Amino acid sequence: MKKISKVLMIISLLMTMALNIGQVKAKTNNLVRNWDFESENNEGWEQNKVGHVIDGVSYGDGNKAGVVPSDCADGYVGQYIYNLKPNTTYKITVQAKVDTDGAKAILATRVFDNNPWEYEGKPEKDQILKEMAVTSTNWQEYSYEFNTALNTNKVFVSLVKWAGVSDSNYEAVKKCNAYIDNVIIEEVNSIEVPEEDYNLVWEDQFNGEKLDLDKWRYETGYVRNKELQEYVDSEENVYLENGDLVLKATKKDEPVTVTVDGQDHKMYYNSGSIESFGHQDVLYGKIEMRAKLTNGKGFWPAFWTLGSEWTSEGQLGEGTAWPECGEIDIMEAPVQSPDGVNKTTWATIHYQKNGSYQKMGGEYKFSEDLADDYHIYGINWTPEKIEWYFDDIVFYTADISDIENFQKPHFVKLNLAVGGSWPGNTIDESKLPAEYRIDYVTYSQTEEQKAAADAFYANAPQISGVKDIKVLKGTPILQENGESGLDLLDGVQAVDKNGKKLTVGVSTLPSTFDTNTVGETMLVYTAKDDSGVYGRTYATLTVVDLPVKDELKKLIEDVELLNADDYTPNTWSKLQNDLTKAKQVLEDNSVWQEDVDSMVKTLEASIGSLVKRADITKLELEINNIEKLDSQKYTAETWDNLASVLVDAKAVAADKNVTQTQVDDILSRLVDAKGQLKLKEDGSVSVSWTNLTPSQQKETTNKVVKTSDESPIGMLMTTLLLSSSMLYVLKKRKNNC
Repeated sequence: MKKISKVLMIISLLMTMALNIGQVKAKTNNLVRNWDFESENNEGWEQNKVGHVIDGVSYGDGNKAGVVPSDCADGYVGQYIYNLKPNTTYKITVQAKVDTDGAKAILATRVFDNNPWEYEGKPEKDQILKEMAVTSTNWQEYSYEFNTALNTNKVFVSLVKWAGVSDSNYEAVKKCNAYIDNVIIEEVNSIEVPEEDYNLVWEDQFNGEKLDLDKWRYETGYVRNKELQEYVDSEENVYLENGDLVLKATKKDEPVTVTVDGQDHKMYYNSGSIESFGHQDVLYGKIEMRAKLTNGKGFWPAFWTLGSEWTSEGQLGEGTAWPECGEIDIMEAPVQSPDGVNKTTWATIHYQKNGSYQKMGGEYKFSEDLADDYHIYGINWTPEKIEWYFDDIVFYTADISDIENFQKPHFVKLNLAVGGSWPGNTIDESKLPAEYRIDYVTYSQTEEQKAAADAFYANAPQISGVKDIKVLKGTPILQENGESGLDLLDGVQAVDKNGKKLTVGVSTLPSTFDTNTVGETMLVYTAKDDSGVYGRTYATLTVVDLPVKDELKKLIEDVELLNADDYTPNTWSKLQNDLTKAKQVLEDNSVWQEDVDSMVKTLEASIGSLVKRADITKLELEINNIEKLDSQKYTAETWDNLASVLVDAKAVAADKNVTQTQVDDILSRLVDAKGQLKLKEDGSVSVSWTNLTPSQQKETTNKVVKTSDESPIGMLMTTLLLSSSMLYVLKKRKNNC
């Protein structure tokens, strides 16, 4: 019994796995969107006249199915199937039924000339690939194979009710309800491809406060397609808000007129356009955004790429023009319908092959307005193909294996146009301001895509020596005719993959930029090898205004009014050295504002460091008074102390760099030493020097001199005086060091 139980459990498990595998297969290999009709918004299904998605009827455990209801002999419910390969066999399998005996519906597959620019929503030329009658009144599986023998990428699959009034089954067809469910279309013998691992290369989540200009640049002015907007870098039209990049179209106060193809063209609106040119190239990989589009007739949001060798509407002297550079429209959604509802996103490539313009592409029709919610738009780009997807559903594939325009780097663009050649110039201004909100842009690669891109870059021309440049306003740039000026190619060189030297060209973007305008511009360096492969690198040219020197000039004038005799020689000498440097900066026309500002700070510091010469009047008076004293009247100890301080005082008085603090300090010491003098014990009283006659002063002086030379006390006094002088000099030298 236990063995039987185990066997039953295993069988049950295997059946469950088989069922799950079948469900996964239907979802992963099936090309039909909303294949079981259970999506809330009935995504993918086209409904004509009374054909629609119905609740309460379903094959299996579902709750919905497609229906062409009764009281109708002409209607359908169907879906465009994208991402088909030419000359490839596919199998369609459906569950279908009619609820009236004798009635008939038709399971039809139509193919048509896939030129989406020649029709609006319906095929201009179509052809029945295959049909099958649905006559069962119970759910029944219907299946057949078809081959996309024509050059197409999509078919239209539908359940159709149609009968003419004269047909024998007209009443039965009209009376019946025809149902369809669980629609599966798969490539015959297709093999499920496992999900690949992608590594993030570059992204912008737009979570900052302002647009990151290290990742993007503004596109400005009138650009293309006879559109009615002027692209501006205003924060009213390009800004970040709540984690979104917002490109906003607004009405101008007054239209601006420009000349386009020799004719006046008016721009009535402002809007935003940004691009990664010069900051981030993309070559092979997934390029994706999540965004909420705008609606309203006449608006045209887009997410696209251009080849990085593009000449930027002829502004760059080197490179290739459109369409030779190549263009990938990841998402274009021009609002053409009169009601302003935006339900279609277009996928297109533009290129040049064999000297002529070519394009191919497809479309994705959504059931709801694309302005109602955020959706994912992206491409998966390999050397062989480009796949377009919407909310992770691949809806179109282009074979690019032999198109060289898509085997080289591109850059990313985001813009919101108003009017122009595609949506027309009837604008629903009630939608203004119109917003195109982008949640994120990402670029990621598999290891294989990265290896393919790396191989291109390894063989492309290599440019070295490029650096950012800063110049003063009005600086001339070296001209091709040899006229002197700033050489933008100084130190720049390029080589091909074999080391052969190549010519390098440089242009400013925009081309109208000149050094008489303060600001930044992009420098685009381009080199091309003998096989026609381009290499590019970029730098920034910054033009700054001429420095303002008024403050420096005023400081110089103030310094020149100062009197050297009022300050210590050392601090005055430092000021004079800085003054000389300041005058040089004042006269130099090549210095930057920061040089001027730095010199102002230096000169201000020197002025602030000036030390006024000390007032030594009191010190000199005290020295004179002490020199009048009779040393013989005082004890040797107190007199020697005074004599030592007196030596220091005389040295201070003679020092031209002495500070007032030093003067006051030595004066205080001198007064203290004088106050400590003690008379000898014999009580002899000295005669005031000033009261002696000239002959008595001479006699006294001779006695003092003789006593000083001959007596030990005199010799000691002389030694003390010399020692004190030496000590003071040494102290001053140390302080000055």
